[in-house]
Amino acid sequence: VFLHDGTSRRTPRVPQVQLRPRRRQDEGMNEEERVEAADPAASPSLPGKQKVYLRTFGCAHNQSDSEYMAGLLQAYGYELTEVDLEADAWVINTCTVKNPSQTAMNNVISRGKASGKKLVVAGCVPQGDKRAKELDGMSLLGVTQIDRVVEA
Repeated sequence: VFLHDGTSRRTPRVPQVQLRPRRRQDEGMNEEERVEAADPAASPSLPGKQKVYLRTFGCAHNQSDSEYMAGLLQAYGYELTEVDLEADAWVINTCTVKNPSQTAMNNVISRGKASGKKLVVAGCVPQGDKRAKELDGMSLLGVTQIDRVVEA
């Protein structure tokens, strides 16, 4: 390249790069993953976008605690459902006072595990016996921790 004063300057040589064809971003994704990639805010895996099934066993105090937890979940954008298999997560509020409740709770936990649901067990049972084998691999909330249900 010649400059206006008559001198020349060597221009740097730019290496040639061979471009490969681009892979489609959504290649290999199923339909749910494509929807999530297109609009991450619509993803059911984001907190506050999931459906939650809330099941209560036992005493009147547990009924009140479940209503409180339901209000917290709804305030954070979770949708409550009465259909267990349509929910992404289950919250099971338990009571040790009434023995039939313990058996029914164990059945619900087994069904939830078999369905691959995320399970949160709250109430008297996890507070009283955290090492019970039916509670393995679950989020546990004692009666004084129910205000943390959104975090679980």
